[in-house]
Amino acid sequence: MTRYLLRRLGQSALVLILVTMAVFGLLQVAGDPVVIMLSGTGASEEQLQSLRRELGLDAPAPVRYLRFLGGLLRGDLGKSLRFNQDAMGLVLERLPATLLITVAALGFALAGAIPVGILSAVRPRGAISYAGRVLATIGQATPVFWLGIMMVLLFSVQLRWFPAGGYGTPAHLVLPAVALGLYPMARISRLLRSSLLEVLSQDYVRTAWAKGLHERGVVLRHALKNAALPVVTVIGLSFGALLGGAVVTETIFAWPGVGLLSVQAIYNRDANLVQAAVVLVAVAFTIVNLLVDVLYAWLDPRIRY
Repeated sequence: MTRYLLRRLGQSALVLILVTMAVFGLLQVAGDPVVIMLSGTGASEEQLQSLRRELGLDAPAPVRYLRFLGGLLRGDLGKSLRFNQDAMGLVLERLPATLLITVAALGFALAGAIPVGILSAVRPRGAISYAGRVLATIGQATPVFWLGIMMVLLFSVQLRWFPAGGYGTPAHLVLPAVALGLYPMARISRLLRSSLLEVLSQDYVRTAWAKGLHERGVVLRHALKNAALPVVTVIGLSFGALLGGAVVTETIFAWPGVGLLSVQAIYNRDANLVQAAVVLVAVAFTIVNLLVDVLYAWLDPRIRY
């Protein structure tokens, strides 16, 4: 187990390095941030060069990348070019809001996906199974940006049930959590249904039925734990995807999280702030994947690392 964890940590470090290289390279071709910052001010070339030297942008790209990696190891990703504050500090300030909407969206997804998936597998030809398949297809096919806009128009503008945007009360959380959690709910319910149907056809489950065990005990105690292995993988991946993919939802609902901050940083060509946000999301994603792999051993004792 220790060797496996060390190997996975090494793989995670490699992934993070590749992510930083990709982000750094893309930002190099996105334009000169100094020109963007001083656009419309009539700054001279000497002033532009002076600001580049002050920000350390006059060095060659490989040198700046190595400086960035050195700062990353020290926990210092530089200052935001637009806000003139510590880039990682700004991201960490917005992180609680993003975690809140991510956890709420995943909770909404699981609250709907688990009962629908179980009931659809236990009664595969019932009305719940049919309705679940239809809703899952619709949920996976509906774009988040369209759903968010429609929810604002209906529940905020027309019915006035919830605020159209902002942050601070439980009412502000409802619409963005539902809009963000609909896709993973549809995905998890379909996977749970198919996985549970496969497990329910196994010999040990039929033996449990033959012994006269109650249906609830057979499904929840015997079948569900084994059927949960692929579902746990999808839940872990969904958490990482929600954490990094909340950009559209946060923008639509003016939710002050890392996603909205990242959009603002991209518009401003704020390289340090973009890198800080991407690194934070990448670290969270790799940690979640590692925890999911470790959880496998608890769910299925046959798995050994």
